[in-house]
Amino acid sequence: MEKHLPLDAHKIVSGRLHISLTRVYDGKNIIVSEFATREDLLQALLATCFVPVFSGMLPPRFHGIRYMDGGFSDNLPVLDENTITVSPF
Repeated sequence: MEKHLPLDAHKIVSGRLHISLTRVYDGKNIIVSEFATREDLLQALLATCFVPVFSGMLPPRFHGIRYMDGGFSDNLPVLDENTITVSPF
């Protein structure tokens, strides 16, 4: 991802891309859509791709909190009727 994302990717997707994450310590689903930096965006993307055991044993941190794939807490979040939702399942 580091190689392919434009330097201003966080500006392009902020407010437009919603990433579903599962907070590890309580299992709560969190949706993030604002990214202050490109690194912020990359960390959110890494966290949402993390599947315990398959991806490793220690989930990545996003804003200092450990998260894993959002599918564990809400497999298909719906924001509103005008939103296109993408899921591999």
